[in-house]
Amino acid sequence: MGKQGKLYLYSALFISIVVNSPKFAALDSTSVVARLWKFNAYELAFQSALCFCYCLGTFYYNHNRYRLLFRRPWHMNVQGRIILVNAIGFAMLGFAGLLVHNWFFSRGLMPGSGYFFRQLLCLFLMAVEMRIFLLMGEAKDREIENEHLQSAYLQAQLHVLKGQLNPHFLYNALSSLSGIVSEDPAKARKYISHMSRFFRYSLTERPGDMVTLADELAAAGAYAEVMKMRHEDGLHIDFRIGASGATRRLPHMSLQPLLENVLKHNAVSSAMPLYIYASDEPGFLVLRNNLQPLATPEPGSGVGLANLSKRCKILMGRELQIERTATEFIVKIPMA
Repeated sequence: MGKQGKLYLYSALFISIVVNSPKFAALDSTSVVARLWKFNAYELAFQSALCFCYCLGTFYYNHNRYRLLFRRPWHMNVQGRIILVNAIGFAMLGFAGLLVHNWFFSRGLMPGSGYFFRQLLCLFLMAVEMRIFLLMGEAKDREIENEHLQSAYLQAQLHVLKGQLNPHFLYNALSSLSGIVSEDPAKARKYISHMSRFFRYSLTERPGDMVTLADELAAAGAYAEVMKMRHEDGLHIDFRIGASGATRRLPHMSLQPLLENVLKHNAVSSAMPLYIYASDEPGFLVLRNNLQPLATPEPGSGVGLANLSKRCKILMGRELQIERTATEFIVKIPMA
């Protein structure tokens, strides 16, 4: 039995008890009810069971139809048919209950021994409950629709951010390549080989835009090799990742913007080598570098850190953590 079936079962049981509970007052011989009706456990059980069956049957018949009952405008071939079937069921069960009652029990004071009155009361309570079910269902549908709209909005926003990232990186890569080609063609071929590996990774669609740390490190390694070819002994990049951390997940294209940001804002030379370390900590990938700020930093579009922080917020609900000490600049990327 599903969740909806249990709800109908408990509702039918509750309504049948509520409708027939006043008869328990007949247990008190001084009550008004006792003067009108002598307590009979078998009669009470029969009437309660009949109410229960009527409620349960009505709930199940109207399960996929009660939305139509409250829809406007009304149409006789739709709502009229539903009302007719309910009316036939109401009359048939009422007359059947009355027939059995007159056969086994004494006649009641109310017309029809109160069977039609009790069914009307059951019908009213069921109509109220079905209206509540309808409102709850509509509220849930709106909530699901809002979640879908929010998801679509976040995905669109994520694609916009990734669209900002790739052209920005492509411009910088081609600018560097133009200088290397004229200086050392052999070195340029290696540069192009590493760049092709990295661009293949960066342009590949990833399900959910999340990747393992191992995949991200492999792509970042290709980028790091390119940067080492450009800066030679002035740049040292070291990835210190444990075996357990390699399977953690983080946003696609997380490391390259950070490496690029470090190189853009710090002096790099053989006399002033720049050291960059990546390590995994509980819940984070940590990238740190020694501070060697440029007097006149390379102008940029401001895409790097802000872009990555927004993507982390969208995909993981957490933003980057950035720390700056007297000697180091530290960025922590959240990982799942």
